[in-house]
Amino acid sequence: MATDFVQASNGRNGKNHSAYIAGEGRYADKNEVIFFEDGNLPKWAKSAVDFFAAADKHEAQAKSKKGRSYRGLMIPIPHEAPDKVQWSRDFTREVCGTDHAFRLGVHALEGNPHLHLMFSERKTRHDLSPQDHFARGKNNKVREFTKDTWLEGVKNRMLEKIRKLVPGYVRKFGRGEEKIGPKLKNAGASYEAARAAREARVFKLREDKKALASVICEIERFKPEKPIAEKKRGRALDRILSRPALVPVRPMQKQRLTEQQKLMIARSQKAPAFAASNVLERIAKRREKEKAAKFAAIERERSETDCEMDEGMEARDMTRKFRPRGMSR
Repeated sequence: MATDFVQASNGRNGKNHSAYIAGEGRYADKNEVIFFEDGNLPKWAKSAVDFFAAADKHEAQAKSKKGRSYRGLMIPIPHEAPDKVQWSRDFTREVCGTDHAFRLGVHALEGNPHLHLMFSERKTRHDLSPQDHFARGKNNKVREFTKDTWLEGVKNRMLEKIRKLVPGYVRKFGRGEEKIGPKLKNAGASYEAARAAREARVFKLREDKKALASVICEIERFKPEKPIAEKKRGRALDRILSRPALVPVRPMQKQRLTEQQKLMIARSQKAPAFAASNVLERIAKRREKEKAAKFAAIERERSETDCEMDEGMEARDMTRKFRPRGMSR
């Protein structure tokens, strides 16, 4: 996957770094170096090692042993590039042109191909000696390399080359904040002004991130909820998907019917449609007869009991009528 990440650096030990890029000297065991190239060297330098060794010597003397010998870039090579070496050479020419001495190295780690580029901020002069080549006033550094706009231009150039390979590529933001730098007691006005500008950019970036986060929260809050019917369908679908898979069942073989079973089936099919209704009517008539018989038995018992009570009452009245006088009850 392509990425537009660019890492910039600088240093005072150019000789050691040039050996690292090419996998030479103490770095001869680096197996990931597949290609390196030197370009735009003055006539007195046989290789980039000679050039940057002279830069280490004269740049340090030129500015109280604090001068920069080189400026470096580390750039990942897009995986989509068919020829990663040629892609690295083309990119180097766009950055350094024909005026600045450089060393390019392509490292092909497993899954992480990238290029290392180191170059001089001074233009190549073939008419100057090594000492004059790195001397202030005779061959000054190009100040454009020290500005933030230059690094941003390198990133934009990198993005253009990536989009030629991946047309739909989108730049990835949010890799981290810019380093503001410490406050120094004896710092000059230019350092303080640059530091104040970096601090303002960092604070502005933080405020923008907070505003973006709040906008995203508002958008999430006002998103319409799913309708109830859709939620039910989703839950039903989840239940169906969570069920165990059905085991296929072999179809049952047709059973052979006997002659008697065939005859019964034929009789049931030829039965009249009103057979069931006749059965229900017969059942209803039988139940009515049973109820009528029960009521008749109850009436018969009631009449018998009434007769017995009447006979008892008559016998009692007769005894009262013929009782002699003076007889106690």
